[in-house]
Amino acid sequence: VVVESASVAQEYGDLEIDADSPVNPDLLFDSQQPPMHLYVLTEKKVSKVKVQECSVYKTCWDCLGAKDPYCGWCSLENKCNLRSDCQDAANDPLYWISYKSGRCTTITTVNPDQLQKTTARTLDLAIENLPTLNGDFLCAFSALDKTLITNATRKSYGVNCTTPRTDLLPAIPAGHHHFTAKLSVRMTNGPDLVATNFTFFDCNTYSSCTECVSSSFPCDWCVDGHRCTHDTAANCRNDILVTG
Repeated sequence: VVVESASVAQEYGDLEIDADSPVNPDLLFDSQQPPMHLYVLTEKKVSKVKVQECSVYKTCWDCLGAKDPYCGWCSLENKCNLRSDCQDAANDPLYWISYKSGRCTTITTVNPDQLQKTTARTLDLAIENLPTLNGDFLCAFSALDKTLITNATRKSYGVNCTTPRTDLLPAIPAGHHHFTAKLSVRMTNGPDLVATNFTFFDCNTYSSCTECVSSSFPCDWCVDGHRCTHDTAANCRNDILVTG
């Protein structure tokens, strides 16, 4: 139980110590600061219980959602831990995020949020609660056992970065028309600060008009050229179009 004030308290965990044996109300913390263990006395034994299990929470939302007063999200290390274990936690409130703040670093939008695989673009990533950091930001695109890195620039709304060179992207698996990459923002030699999904598609993989224009991607069908394309101006000039 965490006591928030003289009138407010909430239970954040439930642990069985000794089945069918009541717990003695005289509990004792160890001498560490902050305390790491609690000594619990039941009818026939004394148990040494850890006061926190921060490491079991693998995402920021799980970490803060547990409402464990000992645990917070260490943005610079991308893990849930004690404030005392988070490097430079005192330098910025967003370096170590407590459950009371509820402010995980989050990518809210990516513009554009999908891209024809044979093209390259600059992406704008709107990011909430991005810590102020010294050094270079990077975008990492991870998919199909391959990770590609591009430089990113810090902006007032988040960051922007270019997509990888088209010839370096992995091939779309046979029988498919797209693949989804994990798009993450990180610092040089650091873990991911935040991540989301990003889709690379290829209109050229559709072989019929029906498949092309009914796909979930911005593809159009060139009637005379009998091809599906993302760029009608370049690929279907003076052709009859069926738009998706």
